[in-house]
Amino acid sequence: MSVSKVNQLLHNKGCVWILTGLMALGVGLGTLQQCGSHGQNQPEATKNTSPVIFQAGEFSPRVDELSTTIKSLTQGRPVEPEQALQFVQSSLTQLKSTSSLIRLADKRGIKITDDVIRDEAAKAFDLEIARTRALMINKKLIKANATDAEFRDALKKATNVDLDQKRKEVLENAVTKSDFRTQMLLQALPERLVAQVKETMKPTDEEVKAGFDTVVTKSIYVDPAKFSNSKAKAEEIIKEAKAGKSFEALMDRYLQSPDKTKPASSQKISERRMNLSKELEAALKGAKPGAIVGPLSIGGAYEVRKFVEVKPNVPRDFAERKKTYVDDYVATKAKIVISDEMMAASDSEIVWKQPTLEALDKFTTLMMKGTPKPEELQELLSKIEADQDMVDPLPGVRAMLTVRIVDQLIPSAKGDDVKSMFLRRAEAYERALASYSSSAGYVVLADYFGDAKEGTKAVDALKTAISIMSSEAQTDPSSMAVGRARLTGVKMKLAKSGVLTPEMVKDIDKELAAADKAIADLNKEIKQQQLEQDRLEKEAKKRFEEEQKKAGKSPSPSPSASPAPKPSATPESGPKPAGK
Repeated sequence: MSVSKVNQLLHNKGCVWILTGLMALGVGLGTLQQCGSHGQNQPEATKNTSPVIFQAGEFSPRVDELSTTIKSLTQGRPVEPEQALQFVQSSLTQLKSTSSLIRLADKRGIKITDDVIRDEAAKAFDLEIARTRALMINKKLIKANATDAEFRDALKKATNVDLDQKRKEVLENAVTKSDFRTQMLLQALPERLVAQVKETMKPTDEEVKAGFDTVVTKSIYVDPAKFSNSKAKAEEIIKEAKAGKSFEALMDRYLQSPDKTKPASSQKISERRMNLSKELEAALKGAKPGAIVGPLSIGGAYEVRKFVEVKPNVPRDFAERKKTYVDDYVATKAKIVISDEMMAASDSEIVWKQPTLEALDKFTTLMMKGTPKPEELQELLSKIEADQDMVDPLPGVRAMLTVRIVDQLIPSAKGDDVKSMFLRRAEAYERALASYSSSAGYVVLADYFGDAKEGTKAVDALKTAISIMSSEAQTDPSSMAVGRARLTGVKMKLAKSGVLTPEMVKDIDKELAAADKAIADLNKEIKQQQLEQDRLEKEAKKRFEEEQKKAGKSPSPSPSASPAPKPSATPESGPKPAGK
């Protein structure tokens, strides 16, 4: 479990964070209703039969709940296999964090009654009603000073929602529907857990004052999307820094600056000491300016920090407002205590029901800890292969997980196993691409088949990539240049290694030339259509000015001619995708 997921649960609660950002009138109320749309107390005919992912006490999330979380992360956009794997793991981590929160509350003796659940549901409902009212005022559907009766009447006309009836339904669903009840638990538990810890904390004035000190550091975040083993790379960076390499030079090498006018090394992190994670606070204890600390876990990955300085920052009015400052300090520290306890929750308390999803979760954990052992990876592969009834929450997840595990096994392969592993990776990636149309994906596939010394299959993959590129270019002609450069690089690599024969290279070049011509013809047609549009607009403007002169009126300002539709390729006029 990552710190970021824990903090999300501690700061964003239940249905409140699900509802945040709704932009259409009535959607919020519909979402509140959906919070209780599936649950164990429904009639048997409509009872949720989606497979359970894992069991942790009374918490048993299902595959359809995972899919819903994924949709909220992807925002409905199509994703490629590599992204699909990341989204599924992120959603699994969120479900595990929820499990830890519920189990922690149980261990600390915090029980939530039906009355508390209803109260939390009422808070969420009232918050959404307030947002809906503000939205209706913004859309001028009601006046800013509209009475409650006027608001209710306008809402009913716009959404056919009766507030009293809807409120009754929501409060009942909060208690009786399992998924809605879980959301209300997530809304109620963090506040009560933090309150319980706060009661045990009696900090001294000096501790509180020190908590306001500003700790300045520099950080190198090792992005797992760029490095398959974030922790190992972080350890490598630490060795370079301690061997004399400038930390700032390493920042510029590994990080992209958010401000293009300044190097990445100019970025500093300033945090109040009380906000530091327990791990970072311990690492910095006794450290002197310039010290390098890490690897530090952060959001499922790792980072390396350089300690710069500490700036005393005790509020000038500390004596006058001491109680307020003490409360702030205690609340902050209590959240960190709860976060640490959630992160320490044992995964052994989770009983998995979906072997492939369990394998994904365990693989992620192994990668965070370092380089997995071959026997550990083989065990995960066996688990995946035996899971014949696996239901992918996103297409290609199972195959893509196989690719990533085999990736880690390849360096330890020997003899005939090397080619076998390379081929296994390529075939798994080909299965992952089955539900996606991506030229970039097929270029990667060609590279994978090249590693497996399968020249014919590499050629087929490159031809498929060219075909898809031609299709992609019909909506975005400029994309051809990027795709072509990527494809040409792989083609040259495979030709140099001898995987592609001269005849194969000529065959691919022929396909590329045909695609280039088709795209050039398309660009020429678009340019001609644009010129014709410009000509028509000029003629329209000229006619208008002449008519104005005849009428004895000033020709300016003249109205803009109605813009002609933007030219676009049609199936008849656009290029035909190159064949495989």
